Amino acid sequence: MMAPSKIERKGDYMLRILWKDGFDSTIRLKDMRFECPCAKCEADKEAKHKSPMPIIPLHKDGMNTLTKLEKVGNYAIKPVWGDGHDLGMYSWDTLRNICTKYTMSDKEIEELLRKK
Repeated sequence: MMAPSKIERKGDYMLRILWKDGFDSTIRLKDMRFECPCAKCEADKEAKHKSPMPIIPLHKDGMNTLTKLEKVGNYAIKPVWGDGHDLGMYSWDTLRNICTKYTMSDKEIEELLRKK
């Protein structure tokens, strides 16, 4: 399990994570929230996949706004989201998988920074 060497905000909508092996990743906060590993979010995703009818996720104000990021020991981070959700604990392995899946290109980062 490799810990990041640095985690920082990049604009209002992104998180930049630098890893000790040199991997430099920037992800959207909405992607991080979508991948929340807490039991409630996992159950919601499971129900969505099992439903014969499409389930449209409800958007709550502040749900993709990161208000706080807490370190949990030497193995994880725990975000607090603007809608009060704070149940997800992202282990370093989980965070690395999210970064690998959702890392943005430099062009995408610049476009998002311009949207401010």
